[in-house]
Amino acid sequence: MCLYALETMANEEQKQQFLPLAQSFRIITTYAQTELGHGTDLRRLETEAVFDRTSDSFVLNTPTLTSIKFWPGALGRTTNYVLLMAQLYTPNRDHPCGLQMFLVQIRDLNTHEPLSGVELGEISTRFAHAAGDNGYLRLSNLRITRTQMLMKLAQLHALSSGLKAYTSSVGERLAQVCRVACGGHGFLVASGIVGIKSYLDAVCSAEGDNVVLFLQTARYLLKVMQQVEEDSSEKIGSSTAYLYLPLWSSTTIINLDDYCRLFENRSQLQSQSESDAEAESEPEIGENSDSDAETVDESETSEYSDHNVESPTEVFDDEDVS
Repeated sequence: MCLYALETMANEEQKQQFLPLAQSFRIITTYAQTELGHGTDLRRLETEAVFDRTSDSFVLNTPTLTSIKFWPGALGRTTNYVLLMAQLYTPNRDHPCGLQMFLVQIRDLNTHEPLSGVELGEISTRFAHAAGDNGYLRLSNLRITRTQMLMKLAQLHALSSGLKAYTSSVGERLAQVCRVACGGHGFLVASGIVGIKSYLDAVCSAEGDNVVLFLQTARYLLKVMQQVEEDSSEKIGSSTAYLYLPLWSSTTIINLDDYCRLFENRSQLQSQSESDAEAESEPEIGENSDSDAETVDESETSEYSDHNVESPTEVFDDEDVS
């Protein structure tokens, strides 16, 4: 995961500096996003990265108890670097400038002892996946160079969020179907189903809670839909290019392409409906305001909980399709 993040989010200079070290395991990295009080609620992460113009560096802090990084895998004993998600602040600290990812050394490469300003430890044993040494991380005025902020933008977040949430949710649901179908035997460890079910249960919450990821994907679709309505010149990804297409008029499903177009049409209609509802309720909402987030979250929750993605023919009646 971290190696892929470096390959996709680091600029060429950073790749030349860090990729050989990571590929040869001279540095071992884990992804540090989840905090004690803020798991997948990215907007409220409290870890701070304050830019210092005089030294061209960042000063990292976890200023509160709830801002302590908690749960990253291999953090307890193994890793010597982290990919740290933190709120970026300018020197005057008026307001956060958004989340950024930083490659941060936390242990000495020779002694493996924590660096000055770094507090590390393991967390409690879990009932599953117990082999990993999940840990916590507390930072106190740790200074890093500006070049340790990953500087290449990636456009995969919305797509990966939706795929992770969808595949893990479907997998967990199908595992439950298999367990029930086997009756009492499905409840035995010897069946192998129990292990699969418990693993998929954990995956639905690990690496991003599925509810939050679904909402992030829906929020992204709303943003793209607004660009479509405004005929914006801003480039959108190929995965959402279908929003520019005219609504599908066919009522006959013949092949796989028709099914794909049906799902595209469904998403287009839902995005349009949400965008219209948002415009009516909050006509002058600022781009990054809290009210915007709350309005989108409520509408997304109600809209996306009403439909079953697995049965597109039930969602679309003749009037919708036409």
